[in-house]
Amino acid sequence: MGNGKKETYDSFTDIVDLHGNEITLKDIDYISKDLKTKMQYETEFSNNLYSNIFLYLTHKIFSEDEAKQLWVNVLNHRKNLIEALSRDPGIVVSCLDYMTNYEPILKDAKIIEKGKSDYILSSTLIDNLTNLYIRNVFDVVLDKEYNLSVRKELPMSVLMIDIDNFKNVNDIYGHSEGDQVLRQIGNIINLSIRSMDFAARYGGEEFIIIMPNTSMLFACKVGELIRKRVFDKYYGDRAVSISVGVSELDTTVRNCSELIIRADKALYYAKKQGKNQVARYCADMEIQETAVMEHDYAHPHDKTE
Repeated sequence: MGNGKKETYDSFTDIVDLHGNEITLKDIDYISKDLKTKMQYETEFSNNLYSNIFLYLTHKIFSEDEAKQLWVNVLNHRKNLIEALSRDPGIVVSCLDYMTNYEPILKDAKIIEKGKSDYILSSTLIDNLTNLYIRNVFDVVLDKEYNLSVRKELPMSVLMIDIDNFKNVNDIYGHSEGDQVLRQIGNIINLSIRSMDFAARYGGEEFIIIMPNTSMLFACKVGELIRKRVFDKYYGDRAVSISVGVSELDTTVRNCSELIIRADKALYYAKKQGKNQVARYCADMEIQETAVMEHDYAHPHDKTE
């Protein structure tokens, strides 16, 4: 924490690590062969088993519904291959053949060594400019963390961050300077969050952070820390600032998408109130502005929530 490097989700296996159990090729093979095993994994891994299976097999992001149908198709294709070849080609070859020849989802597919695979995956999961995770990976992790928090009745918060007047930075100083601002803010975010948190680049100049087991109050403190660090870095220079919207999981949240919607509404409120501030979403649908922290504000990670 605080070193600019990710301590969780820092490899591909962390992304497919569900509830503390890393899904492996052996697990996937068992799931493909035994109905009872499949049902046990479906129960244990909740609503993201198949999307994670195909993330492991193909390095591509699919929705759970898409992945579940694709799984049925691959298993049927495997049966056809067994009949044609008089042997079982295995789940990997069946998947590869189906997704390159019958439903061409994969282009120029190759079987590569695991070590090289991990390297390729780490480079494709991370946004090169900001060193934060890409949007598609965020969607998978949000679903995982949401289901885990609901099942274990744990708090969870989401921060939506947007750079204020970013178009002006590009227009006045050029896109290369705009890229530098994005890079530096990504670094500030990585330095400001805990190892258990997950930060991604959500859009052009938008960022988003998942904070598991975290109350809204604590999340607002982290949002304010990030806001202050960005403002201090550019104070008197280019006057770059950010606005932050915060939402939290409560009994009125019906799905993980609602956490994003609420954080976005809070962000809109922060912008409307003058930008360069943190705002929180309230359960009664009213947005309240978070109090600005004192100048001697302590790092929230120094305290135990």
